[in-house]
Amino acid sequence: MSYKIYELKLKPTSSWITDLTADTIFGHLCWQIKYKFSDEVLEKFLKEMEQKPIFTISDVLPANRLPRPLTEYDSQNVDVWNDTDNWLYLKYKKKYNKEIVYIPEDELDKFSNYEPEKIKNIINNKDFENENNKKWTYFSEKIENKNIVNRLAWTTLENGIYSQWVNEFNENSRNKVVRILFKTSKQLDNYKILDEELNFFELLKNVFEIWYWKKKSSWKWQFKVWKWKEKNLGKENWNNILLLSSFIPSTDDPTDWNYKIFTKFPKLWEEFSLEWQNFYKKPLVMIQTGATFKNNNKWYVGKMIKDVDFIDKWIYHYAYGFTIEF
Repeated sequence: MSYKIYELKLKPTSSWITDLTADTIFGHLCWQIKYKFSDEVLEKFLKEMEQKPIFTISDVLPANRLPRPLTEYDSQNVDVWNDTDNWLYLKYKKKYNKEIVYIPEDELDKFSNYEPEKIKNIINNKDFENENNKKWTYFSEKIENKNIVNRLAWTTLENGIYSQWVNEFNENSRNKVVRILFKTSKQLDNYKILDEELNFFELLKNVFEIWYWKKKSSWKWQFKVWKWKEKNLGKENWNNILLLSSFIPSTDDPTDWNYKIFTKFPKLWEEFSLEWQNFYKKPLVMIQTGATFKNNNKWYVGKMIKDVDFIDKWIYHYAYGFTIEF
């Protein structure tokens, strides 16, 4: 199926708390649809996404960098190595698995053939280990110490000190902007839902420009935003696909290749996360960004998950993966 990929460049001008992943961004897109249109339009939109995605979005990524593809050398099973390779396993396992998070966009071709010797040569290459392939070159974490304020007396609470982790963008000469990618097989600048015209390009752009929940986030998540541009990325009809965002597979998605899973405990939307309710959705087992699979000739993988909360509301979790072919 033919599709187009678009790129939106962003520059973080503040720190942020929740990771800038596709499902988080999608959740705040839903809040914008709810506020700008209505609950009915939002519910109809979610039902259409559940049947078949109107679009998929990526995590926020460094410009000109992609998640590095997971290979058999990410396996916890030492049997993939022969006896003479044990030294390489011990030497490279931690560095390859933990430190090397990104690869240059134009080097994806190196991973297109999954022969063990070829992959071994890639991770042996000193260029692969350079700082520009490590996550903390682009993003870092720090602890902020805060104190709870008594807003009746306008004083701090004696035992109200707490700490929180925040994410920061590490700007340097090679790292000036980040980006989000948007993939669709439809015309989305005037998409009709219940007689309302939705321009998804503008709505997603507004997510980063307006951020409807600023008042509750201490003015974090501030971005400078550019315009959407069409992007040539990956190669159509190649044998493998790479995931640029986490996803939950549907029954017809491939799961016989190289990937890692993790359990996510996502929070509920604002109005469903009151103090007397359970703050989290049901745990979800998801496949991690960077997963690689055999191409299944679809432009998307994954599925929307419905009713993931504990109080039986119509709450969905976005669980489509953004795929590129290589």
